[in-house]
Amino acid sequence: MEKLIIRYVIGLPVDASNWQKRMNKKYGKLSNIVKNINYDIKHGANKEQIISLFSRIRRDSFFHDLQINKESMDRLDNLERELHISQHTHSIRAVLQSLSSNAERNST
Repeated sequence: MEKLIIRYVIGLPVDASNWQKRMNKKYGKLSNIVKNINYDIKHGANKEQIISLFSRIRRDSFFHDLQINKESMDRLDNLERELHISQHTHSIRAVLQSLSSNAERNST
């Protein structure tokens, strides 16, 4: 799944061969990537892994080339939007879970 997401975010190289262009046109569309990620989730991957990969791509120095490339970051934003995953909803969910766990501890 990581390889799939990173390959999608990187996109096609400028000097892509005709074969690479054909394969990207056939398999590299956003809808195909989302289907593959949903398949991985159905078969054992969890959303936290995907969220951590997205945050690593955004923050890790290893992905610096992607971070400075506006098109790559746009593709990552589109992928997050299609998967309905964002750092904002994740942080809200974490806050709500911590509040509910604190409330449970206080009630006992």
